[in-house]
Amino acid sequence: MPRGVRQLHVRYSYNDQIDSDPLITGGNTLDIGLFDERGIAPGSRGYRGWSGSEKMAFTIDAEWATPPYRAEAIGAGTWHVMLGPYKVAPQGLEYRVEITFNASLPREERVVLRSGAPSRPALPRAAKPGWIRGDLHCHTLYSDGDSWPGEMLHAATEAGLD
Repeated sequence: MPRGVRQLHVRYSYNDQIDSDPLITGGNTLDIGLFDERGIAPGSRGYRGWSGSEKMAFTIDAEWATPPYRAEAIGAGTWHVMLGPYKVAPQGLEYRVEITFNASLPREERVVLRSGAPSRPALPRAAKPGWIRGDLHCHTLYSDGDSWPGEMLHAATEAGLD
């Protein structure tokens, strides 16, 4: 990464693209993520994000970033694009990664799907003492969902979860 870069835009593509559903086969699913100049070690401060195969492009600058990537100043040095070949077709996986500096892309629109006070439904009998109702696995805009984390909590309340 050269000095003076204010914004980084990464776009990638690959052949025979299929969904990440483990039951779908015959094509490719390629995940992507990014580390900055501060390192690639697990838990390193250099970790900028991982979007799997859900986002085919993302942008990072000091003030904002495409979820789930982290906004922060763009430091000079060696950066690393992580590619995770989740599925590879028998015919192989061909990919292309394009990186653009200082494209002055506008901040992405933050669409809010749910707002206001959540309304709780009539609940079935209370859970046994020591138990709560919850969801152990959900997706937000930080993966392949359609809602911000706060909206997911809102929806959980409306579904009667604790």
